Amino acid sequence: MSRKPPRQRPARKPLLVLLVFLLLWLIGIAGGEPQRVLEQAIRICFSCIGIG
Repeated sequence: MSRKPPRQRPARKPLLVLLVFLLLWLIGIAGGEPQRVLEQAIRICFSCIGIG
């Protein structure tokens, strides 16, 4: 009679980290961060090539 190994529970820490990441990502998108980052990138690029 062979015994089955006990079932391992899925790790909770990676799932928790992923959920926190997704929450912060959605908050950033809702707060308009992508637009702000794009504006800063354009400003930096213009100053580097001497236009702005």
